[in-house]
This record gives sequence, C-alpha cells and structure tokens, in this order.
Amino acid sequence: MAKFELSLGSFTLKVGRDSTTANKATSLPIPNALNYGSTSIEYIGGRLVFKDINDKNGSQLYATCPPLNYILNQKALLHNNGKIKLVNPSTLIEPKIKVARFEEYERLLRLPNPLQTEHQFRAQINTTLDLYPFCAVLKIKPIGFNVPAQLWALPSQYLEIERNDKMLFAESVQDMIKTVKFRYGKTVTTLDKDSLYFFTSATASFDDMFAPQPPLEAIKPHCVNIINILESRQSIIQNRGAEGILSSGAKDSSSVIPIEPHEKEELHNDWAQYGLLKGQRRIVISSAVVQWSQIGQPFNQLQLLEQYKDDVMGICAGLNFKFQLLPQGTETAFNNQNKAYSAQYRDGVIPQADNYIRQYNDCVEAAANGVLHTVDYTETLNELVDRKEESEIRKNNTQSLLTQFTNCLIKYDEAVMELGNKEINPAFKGKFFNELPPDEQKLFMNYGRQTNNANQATDQGNTGQENQSDQGSQNN
Repeated sequence: MAKFELSLGSFTLKVGRDSTTANKATSLPIPNALNYGSTSIEYIGGRLVFKDINDKNGSQLYATCPPLNYILNQKALLHNNGKIKLVNPSTLIEPKIKVARFEEYERLLRLPNPLQTEHQFRAQINTTLDLYPFCAVLKIKPIGFNVPAQLWALPSQYLEIERNDKMLFAESVQDMIKTVKFRYGKTVTTLDKDSLYFFTSATASFDDMFAPQPPLEAIKPHCVNIINILESRQSIIQNRGAEGILSSGAKDSSSVIPIEPHEKEELHNDWAQYGLLKGQRRIVISSAVVQWSQIGQPFNQLQLLEQYKDDVMGICAGLNFKFQLLPQGTETAFNNQNKAYSAQYRDGVIPQADNYIRQYNDCVEAAANGVLHTVDYTETLNELVDRKEESEIRKNNTQSLLTQFTNCLIKYDEAVMELGNKEINPAFKGKFFNELPPDEQKLFMNYGRQTNNANQATDQGNTGQENQSDQGSQNN
C-alpha cells in the first residue's frame, strides 16, 4: 500500500493506493474539504489543494473592519432610541394598574439576563442579524411559569446545528432541526431545541429555507477590501524605506565603480531600518564619494483613500445606512443632519424595529398571556423635526384649504378638521362658503388677502437674501 500521510497539529489525513491493483484506487474516505486554523485542504479530483482562508465570519469582520463596526453600532444605538411599551392587546393602551403578568414581562424586558440590560440585549440581536442568518435566543422558563425568567442571545459562531430533511412540511423551525450544540472552547453543551427561538432578519431566503441570507454576505468583499487597504497603509508607513540614497560617486577612467555584492547585501539588510516612524532612519548613507539620489514614491497613485471611501459606501448601501451620517459623508444630499437621521429612521430603523418587536412578542409568548409589546419612536422623531419647516408647511396647508373653502370645494368643518383642529364653530358647521352671511364671507376673504401678502413679502425677502449672497460670492 503506497500511502501519503499529512499531519496538521492533531489532524491527520491519509490517502493511499494498493500497488497490487494497478488501476484501482483504494483511498480512505475523506470529506471534500478540511479546515485547520487558517489553512484549508480540499480533495478535488484525486488531488490535494492547499489554500489560505481569507473568508472571515461575521464576528471576525465586526472586530477587524472599522467602518462595519461603526455602522452596526450606530444602527444599534438608533434602534434603542425606540421606547418599548407593554400595552393591552385589545386597546393598545398601557394599563394604569399593572397586574402581575405585566410586571413579570416588564422585569424580563428591562433585565433579560444577569449580564445584559434591555438595550444591550436588543443591540446584540439586531447586530447579529446583520452578520449571521439568525440569532438564537435561549429561553429559561421554570416549570409551572408562563413567563420566561431569562433570555440569552447566543453567539451564532459557537452554535452547531444538525439539520434533518424536513423542510417543505415543517410547522416550525424546530421541525427542521435534529440537534443543537453550543461549543465554546473545549466545552460542548447540547441544547433543548424547543427552548430556542430563532430571530431572523426581514430579508429573502433563496439558498436556504432555514434562514434568510444576512446582509453581510453581499458586502463581504467590501469589508475584506477595507481590511487589506488598512494593512497596506500600515505597511507603507512602517516599511516605506528611505527618502533618498547617499551613495558612492567614485568613477574610474571608463565608468562608475560598481557596488560590491557584500555592500548590496548590507544595504538591503539596512533598508528595513528606514521609515517615518519614531526611531527609524530616514537617510541611507554609503561610504566613499557621496552623491544624493531622491527616491520618489507616488503613493497617491495607489488611490487607497478613494477605494476606501467607495467600499465604505458599498457597506452603507448593503446595510441600509445613510452614508451622510458617517464622518466621511461630507458631500450630503440633505440640508442638515436632522433630515438625514429622519430618513434613516423612516427607511431603516423603524422597519427593523417592527420586525424585531413582532418576533420578540412571539418569543416570550406575550399574546398567550394577554400582553403586547410595542415600540414607539415618536419622541425621537419629534426632536428631529425642523420647526421652521413645519411652520412653513402648516402655513401653506392653511392657505390651500382656505382657497378650497372660498371656492366652495369643501365645507368649513372639513377644512378645520384637515388642519387637525377639533374645535369647530357651530355657526359654520356643515356649510359651504356661499352659504355664509356676507359679513362672514368678507372676513374670510380679508384673511386670505393678508396671508397672500405675507407670503409674497417673505418670498421677496428670501429672493433678496439669495441675490446678496450670490453677489458676495462673485465679489469674493
């Protein structure tokens, strides 16, 4: 038996062929790929292929890609600005007097486990869903109790899930699972699959029916590019070498005297000592007659900063995060940061929070116990409102409704209610403009003219300011 044996630490792979059977291979059964540390060994077409793994998992990219880390942390902070309330499912109102089950759910919400607060728990789940297909939450519920005592969000990289073939006719995620193990270091714990709840993101499932594809999968190339760019910049700073060379200018009758081989070797060995860091040399010095040779290194041609910014924008797009909210987002399409934050809440935070709170209610079996959790961002959104812009909008709406009313397109009470007012003058209720007494009609007409004059004066003032601004720019 001719045999090839490969050992990697405690891992041994053997492949062999019986020499007595000329054309028949009797190889030991091995998997298609074996992983050990950062090395991958694949068995393809009877050949061993070695390669280095550059595909990091979610937690590794989160720890080594600064923009990804920052964006996910910002998303978690924005999500946590929503206030979670416990309400009655039928009225959607917080009870004035909370019964025992409300107090139990309130305690679980504010302190899901001994190591995490409400905000830490929410941040871990939402961040995990951007990095992994799911976030498994272990529910600790004592026998005889309806409300879980603790909730633990398990790190996905430590879970080992053995699946079964039941997919199309499964009634729950648990029906698709055979066993679940939690491996941390040398400790392996088998978990009760019925005690687990799997949070998933609101994205589509294509390759796997068990869980949707996380947003990270599409932006991994951007994350790897950024890590490589940072490593390149660090290498340039540490190992860029000298700024120039002082060398021999000695010549004989025919040419420049060449440098001896041992002198070249010494020069190469010394090269690593030069750079821009503190303690590094900046000039190469050689013996004999001295002449200076400048070393030009046009690092800007590498366009590392441009590539970095492009990759950051790709990560923002993949994670549904406004690039304008980053320190690099100087070229903004928004007039101010409040508009950018409002757009982020509308397009990303609130939909993600709605997905989270629905699954949280399902996880803790809130509906079965007559409780409903809701998340509200009203207070935060009110802080982002531009009061001047809000006043301008209300003024325009008032003028529009007044025009419709005086042209007999709507009734008085319809106009008042459209403005959000609840108090309606009984004398005008249910009447069109032409049904009012002449004196009242004159009152509305005068108010309309005053409003138009005020708007025109404001427009002229804004135009004058813009002209002065333009003239000042031209003079400068």
